[in-house]
Amino acid sequence: MKKTFLLLSLITIAFASCNEKKTTQDDIIRQKAEELITKNMNDPDSYEFVSLEIVDSTTYKDNITHKRELYSKFMASEYESIASKKDVPIESSLSEIKKDSLIIAGIDSIEQSIRNKVNDAISYTYILKCRGNNKMGTKILVSYYIQTRTDEDRIINITEDINKIYPHPCDFPGFKDLIEKYNPKYPIANRYANY
Repeated sequence: MKKTFLLLSLITIAFASCNEKKTTQDDIIRQKAEELITKNMNDPDSYEFVSLEIVDSTTYKDNITHKRELYSKFMASEYESIASKKDVPIESSLSEIKKDSLIIAGIDSIEQSIRNKVNDAISYTYILKCRGNNKMGTKILVSYYIQTRTDEDRIINITEDINKIYPHPCDFPGFKDLIEKYNPKYPIANRYANY
């Protein structure tokens, strides 16, 4: 009798533990997005979740390729300024070309060092659809684009405007250190302004 009771207890515990829902990355992103969205709603109590789905991802390779192309454009721009003899001293342009070529070589080196995961996703773009009351009190359906890192439970960007999605929302490991090594006083954001 005791053995039967013990066996039934173990089976019950096993089934109960199998039915416990584990928190997924999507659940965490949904919770964080809902906190941000409801904080800015006209009527937070009217919030209704509809759906959350991944619509895009960016791989390490995508980011590496983008940065390599970007620094190649910078070099081409410097060569053009030398060729057109704009009001830029040649020494300054040659210095920038050298830095850019060293950065491209560094990007190639980083790519080799992470070659086992270059095809892994570094970020995801989700669409979260929800309903809520607008200023007039009418319930409307709204879609938010949410961009996240795959290695952190952090939202990088959340927007209703598809044009405000970052094409390459994350850098790959070692990129910021590489930039700081060759140009520590030059903010990265300023240089990306036209690209």
